[in-house]
Amino acid sequence: MKHSLAILIIVITTIIQLSIIGKVGAGDSEAYYYSWSRSLSLSYYDHPAGIALLIRIATEIFGHTPFALRFFSTIAINLALLIIYRISFLHYKDNKTALFSILFFISMPAFLIGGVSASPEPPLMLFCTISLLFFYLYYTTEASVYLILSSLFAGIAFNFKYSALFLVIVYLIILNTSRKSNKKTNLILLSIIFVSILPVIIWNILHRGASFEYHLINRLSLRHIPLNFLKLIVGQLLYFNPILITFTAYITYKKIKIRKIDLYTKMFVILFGLSALIMLTIRDSEPHWSSLAYIPAAILVARELRIHRGIMLSSILLNTTLFSLFLIHIFTPIFSDGILRNQNPKYDITNELFGWEAVGENLEYIISQKNLSPNEVLLASNHYTMSAQLMLSTKGRYRTICRGARCNQFKIDDIEDTDKYKLIIFVTDNRFTTIPDFFKRGAIEQKLKIYRDERVIREFHIFIKDNK
Repeated sequence: MKHSLAILIIVITTIIQLSIIGKVGAGDSEAYYYSWSRSLSLSYYDHPAGIALLIRIATEIFGHTPFALRFFSTIAINLALLIIYRISFLHYKDNKTALFSILFFISMPAFLIGGVSASPEPPLMLFCTISLLFFYLYYTTEASVYLILSSLFAGIAFNFKYSALFLVIVYLIILNTSRKSNKKTNLILLSIIFVSILPVIIWNILHRGASFEYHLINRLSLRHIPLNFLKLIVGQLLYFNPILITFTAYITYKKIKIRKIDLYTKMFVILFGLSALIMLTIRDSEPHWSSLAYIPAAILVARELRIHRGIMLSSILLNTTLFSLFLIHIFTPIFSDGILRNQNPKYDITNELFGWEAVGENLEYIISQKNLSPNEVLLASNHYTMSAQLMLSTKGRYRTICRGARCNQFKIDDIEDTDKYKLIIFVTDNRFTTIPDFFKRGAIEQKLKIYRDERVIREFHIFIKDNK
Protein backbone atom coordinates (compact mmCIF):
# COMPACT_ATOMS: atom_id res chain seq x y z
CA MET A 1 0.00 0.00 0.00
CA LYS A 2 1.76 3.13 -1.24
CA HIS A 3 0.27 5.45 1.40
CA SER A 4 1.00 3.16 4.35
CA LEU A 5 4.15 5.01 5.52
CA ALA A 6 2.32 8.35 5.70
CA ILE A 7 -0.56 6.77 7.61
CA LEU A 8 1.87 5.00 9.95
CA ILE A 9 3.69 8.26 10.76
CA ILE A 10 0.42 10.02 11.53
CA VAL A 11 -0.84 7.14 13.69
CA ILE A 12 2.42 7.02 15.67
CA THR A 13 2.38 10.79 16.15
CA THR A 14 -1.22 10.65 17.33
CA ILE A 15 -0.51 7.87 19.82
CA ILE A 16 2.52 9.69 21.25
CA GLN A 17 0.57 12.92 21.66
CA LEU A 18 -2.46 11.19 23.19
CA SER A 19 -0.19 9.47 25.70
CA ILE A 20 1.18 12.82 26.88
CA ILE A 21 -1.71 15.30 26.81
CA GLY A 22 -3.31 14.14 30.06
CA LYS A 23 -0.17 14.15 32.18
CA VAL A 24 0.08 17.89 32.88
CA GLY A 25 -2.46 20.45 33.99
CA ALA A 26 -4.30 22.79 31.65
CA GLY A 27 -2.69 26.04 30.57
CA ASP A 28 -4.41 29.34 31.25
CA SER A 29 -5.83 29.71 27.74
CA GLU A 30 -7.04 26.10 27.76
CA ALA A 31 -8.88 26.69 31.02
CA TYR A 32 -10.39 29.85 29.54
CA TYR A 33 -11.86 27.91 26.62
CA TYR A 34 -13.12 25.33 29.11
CA SER A 35 -15.00 28.10 30.93
CA TRP A 36 -16.83 28.87 27.69
CA SER A 37 -17.89 25.25 27.38
CA ARG A 38 -19.78 25.48 30.67
CA SER A 39 -22.13 28.05 29.13
CA LEU A 40 -22.59 27.30 25.43
CA SER A 41 -23.38 30.27 23.23
CA LEU A 42 -23.45 31.28 19.56
CA SER A 43 -20.08 32.99 19.99
CA TYR A 44 -17.82 34.56 22.63
CA TYR A 45 -15.88 37.72 23.35
CA ASP A 46 -12.53 36.47 22.00
CA HIS A 47 -13.45 33.82 19.42
CA PRO A 48 -16.41 32.00 17.84
CA ALA A 49 -17.99 29.05 19.63
CA GLY A 50 -16.47 26.00 17.90
CA ILE A 51 -13.80 25.19 20.47
CA ALA A 52 -16.27 25.52 23.36
CA LEU A 53 -18.57 22.95 21.75
CA LEU A 54 -15.73 20.46 21.18
CA ILE A 55 -14.52 20.81 24.77
CA ARG A 56 -18.07 20.40 26.08
CA ILE A 57 -18.48 17.15 24.13
CA ALA A 58 -15.08 15.86 25.25
CA THR A 59 -15.67 16.62 28.94
CA GLU A 60 -19.05 14.91 28.80
CA ILE A 61 -17.26 11.80 27.53
CA PHE A 62 -13.92 11.86 29.41
CA GLY A 63 -14.64 14.08 32.39
CA HIS A 64 -13.23 17.47 33.38
CA THR A 65 -9.59 16.59 32.76
CA PRO A 66 -6.67 17.99 30.73
CA PHE A 67 -6.91 14.89 28.52
CA ALA A 68 -10.52 15.71 27.68
CA LEU A 69 -9.72 19.34 26.94
CA ARG A 70 -6.98 18.38 24.48
CA PHE A 71 -8.48 15.25 22.96
CA PHE A 72 -10.27 16.72 19.95
CA SER A 73 -7.43 19.14 19.26
CA THR A 74 -5.00 16.23 19.06
CA ILE A 75 -7.28 14.28 16.74
CA ALA A 76 -7.96 17.38 14.62
CA ILE A 77 -4.33 18.35 14.04
CA ASN A 78 -3.39 14.83 12.99
CA LEU A 79 -6.38 14.52 10.68
CA ALA A 80 -5.23 17.83 9.18
CA LEU A 81 -1.88 16.16 8.45
CA LEU A 82 -3.67 13.40 6.59
CA ILE A 83 -5.63 15.92 4.49
CA ILE A 84 -2.46 17.90 3.72
CA TYR A 85 -0.83 14.68 2.57
CA ARG A 86 -3.81 14.02 0.30
CA ILE A 87 -3.67 17.50 -1.24
CA SER A 88 0.07 17.20 -1.78
CA PHE A 89 -0.36 13.79 -3.41
CA LEU A 90 -3.02 15.12 -5.78
CA HIS A 91 -0.74 18.01 -6.68
CA TYR A 92 2.49 16.08 -7.24
CA LYS A 93 1.02 12.67 -8.15
CA ASP A 94 3.80 11.17 -6.04
CA ASN A 95 3.39 9.69 -2.55
CA LYS A 96 7.06 10.12 -1.60
CA THR A 97 6.99 13.84 -2.33
CA ALA A 98 3.65 14.18 -0.50
CA LEU A 99 5.26 12.54 2.52
CA PHE A 100 7.51 15.58 2.92
CA SER A 101 4.44 17.77 3.44
CA ILE A 102 3.74 15.72 6.57
CA LEU A 103 7.35 15.90 7.71
CA PHE A 104 7.24 19.67 7.19
CA PHE A 105 4.66 19.99 9.97
CA ILE A 106 6.16 17.35 12.24
CA SER A 107 9.35 19.42 12.17
CA MET A 108 7.59 22.41 13.73
CA PRO A 109 7.43 23.09 17.50
CA ALA A 110 4.03 24.70 16.88
CA PHE A 111 2.73 21.30 15.72
CA LEU A 112 4.21 18.99 18.36
CA ILE A 113 3.45 21.30 21.29
CA GLY A 114 0.88 23.90 20.24
CA GLY A 115 -0.97 21.49 17.96
CA VAL A 116 -2.35 19.50 20.88
CA SER A 117 -3.45 22.45 23.01
CA ALA A 118 -7.13 22.97 23.73
CA SER A 119 -7.41 26.00 21.49
CA PRO A 120 -9.18 27.03 18.27
CA GLU A 121 -6.06 26.49 16.11
CA PRO A 122 -6.09 22.67 15.67
CA PRO A 123 -9.74 22.41 14.52
CA LEU A 124 -9.24 25.60 12.50
CA MET A 125 -6.35 23.88 10.71
CA LEU A 126 -8.42 20.75 10.12
CA PHE A 127 -11.44 22.46 8.55
CA CYS A 128 -9.25 24.83 6.54
CA THR A 129 -7.29 21.90 5.10
CA ILE A 130 -10.55 20.14 4.16
CA SER A 131 -11.74 23.38 2.57
CA LEU A 132 -8.44 23.67 0.70
CA LEU A 133 -8.74 20.09 -0.55
CA PHE A 134 -12.16 20.80 -2.10
CA PHE A 135 -10.95 24.12 -3.46
CA TYR A 136 -8.08 22.35 -5.22
CA LEU A 137 -10.56 19.87 -6.69
CA TYR A 138 -12.73 22.74 -7.89
CA TYR A 139 -9.70 24.57 -9.28
CA THR A 140 -8.69 21.54 -11.33
CA THR A 141 -12.15 20.30 -12.39
CA GLU A 142 -14.43 23.38 -12.06
CA ALA A 143 -17.18 21.14 -10.66
CA SER A 144 -19.47 23.42 -8.63
CA VAL A 145 -20.07 20.81 -5.93
CA TYR A 146 -16.43 21.14 -4.84
CA LEU A 147 -16.74 24.92 -4.51
CA ILE A 148 -19.85 24.46 -2.39
CA LEU A 149 -18.06 22.00 -0.11
CA SER A 150 -14.97 24.21 0.07
CA SER A 151 -17.09 27.21 1.08
CA LEU A 152 -18.99 25.13 3.65
CA PHE A 153 -15.85 23.93 5.42
CA ALA A 154 -14.32 27.42 5.31
CA GLY A 155 -17.48 28.60 7.05
CA ILE A 156 -17.15 25.88 9.69
CA ALA A 157 -13.51 26.92 10.19
CA PHE A 158 -14.64 30.52 10.76
CA ASN A 159 -16.71 29.29 13.71
CA PHE A 160 -13.44 28.41 15.40
CA LYS A 161 -11.45 31.53 14.57
CA TYR A 162 -12.00 34.70 12.53
CA SER A 163 -8.75 34.17 10.60
CA ALA A 164 -10.54 31.57 8.43
CA LEU A 165 -11.76 34.61 6.51
CA PHE A 166 -8.21 34.94 5.17
CA LEU A 167 -8.78 31.69 3.28
CA VAL A 168 -11.95 33.07 1.72
CA ILE A 169 -10.09 36.20 0.61
CA VAL A 170 -7.43 33.97 -0.96
CA TYR A 171 -10.10 32.01 -2.83
CA LEU A 172 -11.70 35.16 -4.20
CA ILE A 173 -8.36 36.60 -5.32
CA ILE A 174 -7.23 33.39 -7.00
CA LEU A 175 -10.55 32.70 -8.71
CA ASN A 176 -10.92 36.25 -10.00
CA THR A 177 -7.33 36.45 -11.27
CA SER A 178 -7.30 33.03 -12.92
CA ARG A 179 -10.50 33.45 -14.93
CA LYS A 180 -12.13 30.55 -13.09
CA SER A 181 -14.64 32.87 -11.52
CA ASN A 182 -17.96 34.37 -12.56
CA LYS A 183 -20.91 35.92 -10.78
CA LYS A 184 -22.30 32.48 -9.97
CA THR A 185 -19.13 31.18 -8.28
CA ASN A 186 -18.67 34.38 -6.29
CA LEU A 187 -22.32 34.24 -5.20
CA ILE A 188 -22.00 30.59 -4.12
CA LEU A 189 -18.86 31.26 -2.14
CA LEU A 190 -20.05 34.41 -0.41
CA SER A 191 -23.59 33.13 0.27
CA ILE A 192 -22.40 29.98 2.03
CA ILE A 193 -19.80 31.91 4.01
CA PHE A 194 -22.41 34.46 5.09
CA VAL A 195 -24.78 31.76 6.34
CA SER A 196 -21.89 30.06 8.16
CA ILE A 197 -20.87 33.18 10.04
CA LEU A 198 -24.43 34.11 11.08
CA PRO A 199 -23.96 32.74 14.65
CA VAL A 200 -21.10 35.21 15.21
CA ILE A 201 -23.06 38.08 13.66
CA ILE A 202 -26.15 37.33 15.76
CA TRP A 203 -24.09 37.09 18.98
CA ASN A 204 -22.44 40.44 18.27
CA ILE A 205 -25.82 42.05 17.57
CA LEU A 206 -27.12 40.74 20.89
CA HIS A 207 -24.00 41.99 22.70
CA ARG A 208 -23.60 45.37 21.00
CA GLY A 209 -20.75 44.22 18.79
CA ALA A 210 -18.52 43.38 21.77
CA SER A 211 -16.28 40.92 19.94
CA PHE A 212 -15.99 43.00 16.78
CA GLU A 213 -15.15 46.08 18.85
CA TYR A 214 -12.52 44.15 20.79
CA HIS A 215 -10.75 42.85 17.70
CA LEU A 216 -11.21 45.75 15.29
CA ILE A 217 -10.89 48.75 17.62
CA ASN A 218 -9.60 47.98 21.11
CA ARG A 219 -6.61 45.90 20.01
CA LEU A 220 -5.58 48.07 17.07
CA SER A 221 -2.34 49.97 17.71
CA LEU A 222 -0.11 51.41 15.01
CA ARG A 223 2.52 52.53 17.51
CA HIS A 224 3.29 48.87 18.27
CA ILE A 225 4.31 48.14 14.67
CA PRO A 226 8.12 48.26 15.28
CA LEU A 227 7.90 45.91 18.26
CA ASN A 228 5.40 43.68 16.48
CA PHE A 229 7.69 43.45 13.46
CA LEU A 230 10.42 42.05 15.70
CA LYS A 231 7.91 39.67 17.32
CA LEU A 232 6.77 38.59 13.86
CA ILE A 233 10.24 37.66 12.64
CA VAL A 234 11.52 36.06 15.84
CA GLY A 235 8.19 34.35 16.50
CA GLN A 236 8.10 32.67 13.09
CA LEU A 237 11.63 31.35 13.55
CA LEU A 238 10.95 29.97 17.03
CA TYR A 239 7.39 28.68 16.59
CA PHE A 240 7.80 27.17 13.14
CA ASN A 241 11.47 26.02 13.07
CA PRO A 242 14.18 28.48 11.90
CA ILE A 243 15.59 26.04 9.34
CA LEU A 244 12.22 25.41 7.67
CA ILE A 245 11.15 29.04 7.74
CA THR A 246 14.39 30.20 6.14
CA PHE A 247 14.15 27.47 3.51
CA THR A 248 10.48 28.26 2.78
CA ALA A 249 11.27 31.96 2.40
CA TYR A 250 14.13 31.14 0.03
CA ILE A 251 12.03 28.79 -2.16
CA THR A 252 9.20 31.32 -2.29
CA TYR A 253 11.59 34.11 -3.29
CA LYS A 254 13.15 31.85 -5.92
CA LYS A 255 9.77 30.98 -7.47
CA ILE A 256 8.68 34.62 -7.55
CA LYS A 257 11.98 35.69 -9.08
CA ILE A 258 11.76 33.24 -11.98
CA ARG A 259 7.97 33.86 -12.22
CA LYS A 260 7.14 30.23 -11.54
CA ILE A 261 4.25 31.05 -9.24
CA ASP A 262 1.90 28.11 -8.80
CA LEU A 263 -1.35 27.89 -6.85
CA TYR A 264 0.29 27.16 -3.49
CA THR A 265 2.90 29.88 -3.86
CA LYS A 266 0.07 32.37 -4.36
CA MET A 267 -1.81 31.00 -1.37
CA PHE A 268 1.21 31.10 0.92
CA VAL A 269 2.18 34.66 -0.04
CA ILE A 270 -1.37 36.02 0.33
CA LEU A 271 -2.14 34.16 3.57
CA PHE A 272 1.15 35.10 5.18
CA GLY A 273 0.77 38.69 3.98
CA LEU A 274 -2.70 39.00 5.50
CA SER A 275 -1.54 37.37 8.75
CA ALA A 276 1.51 39.63 8.95
CA LEU A 277 -0.64 42.73 8.42
CA ILE A 278 -2.84 41.75 11.36
CA MET A 279 0.12 40.81 13.55
CA LEU A 280 1.83 44.13 12.90
CA THR A 281 -1.19 46.25 13.82
CA ILE A 282 -2.52 44.37 16.87
CA ARG A 283 -0.74 45.30 20.08
CA ASP A 284 -0.81 41.84 21.69
CA SER A 285 -0.31 39.78 18.53
CA GLU A 286 1.03 36.23 18.73
CA PRO A 287 3.32 34.36 16.29
CA HIS A 288 0.98 31.41 15.73
CA TRP A 289 -1.56 33.63 13.99
CA SER A 290 0.24 32.87 10.72
CA SER A 291 -0.30 29.11 11.07
CA LEU A 292 -2.81 28.93 8.18
CA ALA A 293 -0.13 30.15 5.76
CA TYR A 294 1.95 27.07 6.42
CA ILE A 295 -0.70 24.73 5.01
CA PRO A 296 0.06 25.73 1.39
CA ALA A 297 3.72 26.22 2.37
CA ALA A 298 3.97 22.52 3.27
CA ILE A 299 2.87 21.65 -0.26
CA LEU A 300 4.89 24.43 -1.87
CA VAL A 301 8.25 23.17 -0.55
CA ALA A 302 7.58 19.40 -0.48
CA ARG A 303 9.43 18.65 -3.73
CA GLU A 304 12.37 20.87 -2.77
CA LEU A 305 12.60 19.22 0.63
CA ARG A 306 12.72 15.83 -1.03
CA ILE A 307 15.65 17.03 -3.14
CA HIS A 308 17.42 18.71 -0.21
CA ARG A 309 16.87 15.96 2.35
CA GLY A 310 19.56 17.34 4.65
CA ILE A 311 17.34 20.36 5.29
CA MET A 312 14.46 18.09 6.24
CA LEU A 313 16.61 15.87 8.46
CA SER A 314 18.20 18.78 10.30
CA SER A 315 14.75 20.32 10.85
CA ILE A 316 13.41 17.06 12.32
CA LEU A 317 16.46 16.68 14.57
CA LEU A 318 16.15 20.28 15.81
CA ASN A 319 12.45 19.95 16.58
CA THR A 320 12.91 16.55 18.23
CA THR A 321 15.62 18.06 20.44
CA LEU A 322 13.47 21.05 21.38
CA PHE A 323 10.46 18.83 22.07
CA SER A 324 12.57 16.52 24.24
CA LEU A 325 13.92 19.48 26.23
CA PHE A 326 10.37 20.75 26.70
CA LEU A 327 9.22 17.38 28.06
CA ILE A 328 12.27 17.15 30.32
CA HIS A 329 11.48 20.60 31.72
CA ILE A 330 7.83 19.72 32.26
CA PHE A 331 8.33 16.34 33.91
CA THR A 332 11.65 16.79 35.75
CA PRO A 333 13.26 19.55 37.87
CA ILE A 334 16.55 19.45 35.94
CA PHE A 335 16.22 22.95 34.47
CA SER A 336 14.27 24.41 37.39
CA ASP A 337 17.07 23.42 39.75
CA GLY A 338 19.76 24.26 37.20
CA ILE A 339 19.95 27.09 34.69
CA LEU A 340 16.52 28.48 35.68
CA ARG A 341 17.12 28.35 39.41
CA ASN A 342 17.64 32.11 39.82
CA GLN A 343 14.80 33.07 37.47
CA ASN A 344 11.57 34.38 38.95
CA PRO A 345 9.13 31.43 38.61
CA LYS A 346 6.35 33.68 37.32
CA TYR A 347 8.33 34.21 34.11
CA ASP A 348 8.42 30.47 33.35
CA ILE A 349 5.15 29.87 31.49
CA THR A 350 5.32 26.12 32.11
CA ASN A 351 4.59 26.83 35.79
CA GLU A 352 1.03 27.78 34.85
CA LEU A 353 0.46 24.05 34.23
CA PHE A 354 0.96 23.26 37.91
CA GLY A 355 -0.92 23.96 41.12
CA TRP A 356 -4.56 24.28 40.19
CA GLU A 357 -5.41 20.70 41.08
CA ALA A 358 -4.24 21.41 44.64
CA VAL A 359 -6.25 24.65 44.67
CA GLY A 360 -9.37 22.77 43.59
CA GLU A 361 -8.95 20.15 46.32
CA ASN A 362 -8.42 22.90 48.89
CA LEU A 363 -11.54 24.78 47.80
CA GLU A 364 -13.67 21.66 47.80
CA TYR A 365 -12.56 20.94 51.37
CA ILE A 366 -13.38 24.51 52.50
CA ILE A 367 -16.82 24.36 50.90
CA SER A 368 -17.57 20.92 52.35
CA GLN A 369 -16.95 22.27 55.85
CA LYS A 370 -19.63 24.92 55.33
CA ASN A 371 -22.34 22.40 54.36
CA LEU A 372 -23.54 24.57 51.47
CA SER A 373 -25.09 23.75 48.12
CA PRO A 374 -23.19 24.73 44.92
CA ASN A 375 -25.72 27.51 44.26
CA GLU A 376 -24.71 29.22 47.52
CA VAL A 377 -21.01 29.47 46.62
CA LEU A 378 -19.35 32.16 44.50
CA LEU A 379 -15.77 31.90 43.26
CA ALA A 380 -13.84 34.89 41.92
CA SER A 381 -10.43 36.11 40.80
CA ASN A 382 -8.85 39.17 39.20
CA HIS A 383 -8.03 37.99 35.66
CA TYR A 384 -9.98 35.97 33.12
CA THR A 385 -7.40 33.17 33.04
CA MET A 386 -7.39 32.91 36.85
CA SER A 387 -11.19 32.77 36.99
CA ALA A 388 -11.16 30.12 34.25
CA GLN A 389 -8.63 28.01 36.15
CA LEU A 390 -10.79 28.34 39.25
CA MET A 391 -13.75 27.02 37.32
CA LEU A 392 -11.78 24.10 35.88
CA SER A 393 -10.21 23.20 39.24
CA THR A 394 -13.70 22.77 40.71
CA LYS A 395 -15.07 21.11 37.55
CA GLY A 396 -17.53 23.92 36.86
CA ARG A 397 -19.67 23.20 39.92
CA TYR A 398 -19.81 26.79 41.20
CA ARG A 399 -20.61 30.19 39.78
CA THR A 400 -17.32 31.87 38.91
CA ILE A 401 -16.78 35.54 38.13
CA CYS A 402 -13.92 37.91 37.39
CA ARG A 403 -13.25 41.25 39.10
CA GLY A 404 -10.23 42.93 37.57
CA ALA A 405 -8.89 45.03 34.72
CA ARG A 406 -9.03 42.26 32.15
CA CYS A 407 -11.98 39.90 32.37
CA ASN A 408 -12.89 39.34 28.67
CA GLN A 409 -15.78 36.83 28.36
CA PHE A 410 -16.36 36.92 32.11
CA LYS A 411 -17.48 40.55 31.90
CA ILE A 412 -20.09 39.49 29.33
CA ASP A 413 -21.45 36.81 31.67
CA ASP A 414 -21.07 38.91 34.82
CA ILE A 415 -23.51 39.18 37.70
CA GLU A 416 -24.43 42.26 39.69
CA ASP A 417 -25.87 40.69 42.83
CA THR A 418 -23.40 38.88 45.11
CA ASP A 419 -25.66 39.00 48.17
CA LYS A 420 -27.43 35.73 47.37
CA TYR A 421 -24.21 33.76 47.88
CA LYS A 422 -23.41 32.61 51.42
CA LEU A 423 -19.74 31.88 50.73
CA ILE A 424 -17.44 33.92 48.50
CA ILE A 425 -13.89 32.76 47.76
CA PHE A 426 -11.40 34.99 45.95
CA VAL A 427 -8.09 33.53 44.71
CA THR A 428 -4.89 35.30 43.63
CA ASP A 429 -1.37 34.09 42.88
CA ASN A 430 2.14 35.55 42.51
CA ARG A 431 1.32 36.86 39.00
CA PHE A 432 -2.09 38.43 39.53
CA THR A 433 -2.04 39.85 43.04
CA THR A 434 -4.72 42.54 43.24
CA ILE A 435 -7.96 41.98 45.10
CA PRO A 436 -10.94 44.37 45.34
CA ASP A 437 -11.73 45.68 48.83
CA PHE A 438 -15.16 44.04 48.89
CA PHE A 439 -13.68 40.54 48.62
CA LYS A 440 -10.85 41.25 51.07
CA ARG A 441 -12.94 42.97 53.72
CA GLY A 442 -13.77 40.52 56.50
CA ALA A 443 -12.16 37.60 54.68
CA ILE A 444 -9.89 34.94 56.13
CA GLU A 445 -6.70 34.51 54.09
CA GLN A 446 -5.03 31.16 53.44
CA LYS A 447 -1.76 30.63 51.58
CA LEU A 448 -1.06 27.63 49.38
CA LYS A 449 2.48 27.06 48.11
CA ILE A 450 3.10 24.91 45.04
CA TYR A 451 6.41 23.07 44.74
CA ARG A 452 8.29 21.53 41.83
CA ASP A 453 10.71 19.26 43.61
CA GLU A 454 11.93 21.50 46.48
CA ARG A 455 11.38 24.87 44.80
CA VAL A 456 8.31 27.06 45.32
CA ILE A 457 7.02 27.99 41.88
CA ARG A 458 3.64 29.50 42.79
CA GLU A 459 1.93 30.86 45.84
CA PHE A 460 -1.84 31.12 45.89
CA HIS A 461 -3.72 33.39 48.29
CA ILE A 462 -7.24 32.19 49.08
CA PHE A 463 -9.59 34.74 50.65
CA ILE A 464 -12.61 33.10 52.31
CA LYS A 465 -15.55 35.33 53.08
CA ASP A 466 -18.76 34.32 54.82
CA ASN A 467 -21.50 36.39 53.24
CA LYS A 468 -24.42 35.41 55.44
